[in-house]
Amino acid sequence: MSRPGSCARVLLAIRDHWEREGYAPTVRELADACAMSVGGVQAVLAHLSEIGAVTHKEGCPRTVRVTRDEDLLQRTIGREGGTI
Repeated sequence: MSRPGSCARVLLAIRDHWEREGYAPTVRELADACAMSVGGVQAVLAHLSEIGAVTHKEGCPRTVRVTRDEDLLQRTIGREGGTI
């Protein structure tokens, strides 16, 4: 990961967008919300998918979801200094 806290920022942005809009954000919306590049968000999403923190359908927009595994999320966020 290029900057500390990027996983936490992306996870929180996904959760906040779902709560506010009722559907998943696009990668560009996540990039804007997290002050990151689209490529940076894609790298973070790939990492979060690998560790099971998010799920999504490859090549389909607006399919990213934060996993329901609260223990995993707390460990991911906790390492980076955020809260969820």
